[in-house]
Amino acid sequence: MGTARTAQKRLLPAILSSGQTIAAIAGRDPARLAEFQRDFAITAAYLDLNALLQDPSVDAVYIPLPNSMHAEWTVRALQAGKRVLCEKPLALNLAEAGRVIDAARGRVLMENFSYQTKTRDSILNPQFIEVHFSFMATVDHRLRYDPALGGGSFLDLGCYGVDFVHRLLDCDVEILDVHATQRPAWGLADETCVVRARSASGVSIEITSSFAQPPRQDFILHFAGSEQLRIERADDTIGMLRAFANMTQSDPADILRWRRNASVYQEVLARM
Repeated sequence: MGTARTAQKRLLPAILSSGQTIAAIAGRDPARLAEFQRDFAITAAYLDLNALLQDPSVDAVYIPLPNSMHAEWTVRALQAGKRVLCEKPLALNLAEAGRVIDAARGRVLMENFSYQTKTRDSILNPQFIEVHFSFMATVDHRLRYDPALGGGSFLDLGCYGVDFVHRLLDCDVEILDVHATQRPAWGLADETCVVRARSASGVSIEITSSFAQPPRQDFILHFAGSEQLRIERADDTIGMLRAFANMTQSDPADILRWRRNASVYQEVLARM
């Protein structure tokens, strides 16, 4: 498996633990590439991502580049005949999603939503879905405030809520209201974003994402009679990687969700 970007160093041990090997890595910093090679016994390192895609020893590529580059390099990797595991969000708008989906036909593509949610065997008729993802950003996170890189709390964190809603309800949603605030000294992307929406089945939805609030990762379902269900998030990166290795083609359910997610991303960004 070929990998890139030092920010995802935590994934490399999981790749090895899942039974895969890391054949090559690509990046812009020779010193950091050398560190990765040493720490994970990686044979090849490239300063050119295209060179990695041409390496015959690489059969799958993990893409953790800035959000604005996900779709482009996913398409390039798929066209080079590689399996692709791409960081979320896979595509930022419907045009990108269309190009990715076209390239993924007959090939293996997975988006890195490694979380799982532990729920009842069946969840019937929630009236309101509340999702809140946040953490307190530091100066080390300033690149996440750059809109040119696909930055902002909504694309970084709110995408979990968008994906969760589409997984749970399996229907389209209508955006009702978007409220976003910035920290201009750090960048013009949203620092906090609240999205209110309604599903085609009539469920009310509120997704809050923030780089300026205490750490939270909450999925809460509200039912009639004031009943609530807080859903536990449980990461299963190794399980996800093993499933990825065993895939023979992209999951049709994923393809539908990529379109739905991208449609929401596009509209929310347009309303900010």
